[in-house]
Amino acid sequence: MAAAARTLAEKYRLPLRNHDITGFPHVDFIQFRTYHGEPGLSYVYDHMDDISSRPFVELMSHPAYVDSYLLQSSSYNLQRLAELDFLVNSKTKDMLQKYSVELINYSQL
Repeated sequence: MAAAARTLAEKYRLPLRNHDITGFPHVDFIQFRTYHGEPGLSYVYDHMDDISSRPFVELMSHPAYVDSYLLQSSSYNLQRLAELDFLVNSKTKDMLQKYSVELINYSQL
């Protein structure tokens, strides 16, 4: 699948995490958890020195407010709530400011 993604990224001139695509900076993907939630978001706090030393980093998340539908239809329901809490937590905001992190999206590369 990685080869197909790379081919499409090169054909349509799109950035792709963990791949060097001509015309775009390299974006490191930080795997801070598995779908079982380990090691968890504390990884980001514990490794921010390393994470912030990289020019571009993607931290993928799937935040959500959990309702009865999500509880019944997704096995990743409570992890989504934990990710939401992490993203809106003042500790996270303070950490991002401390490390002078600029939040961007792929269209800004």
